[in-house]
Amino acid sequence: MGEKALKSDAKTGHSQVRWLRVPEDQFIRTKIIRLLLQALMAKNVWEAMEYLMAARGLLKDYKGQ
Repeated sequence: MGEKALKSDAKTGHSQVRWLRVPEDQFIRTKIIRLLLQALMAKNVWEAMEYLMAARGLLKDYKGQ
């Protein structure tokens, strides 16, 4: 595959991204990102697991709507 084909493929891939326009969706996205960052900076595995499970719960609840 040529470089030109890769660039055009990347552009079409980006055009299909669904952006979050509703304020509620943006809030949930921000909350999930913060929880994931807290998991990365956690002091131990159990604390990280708590943050990851909270983020997972938000994702499941959001998908269910």
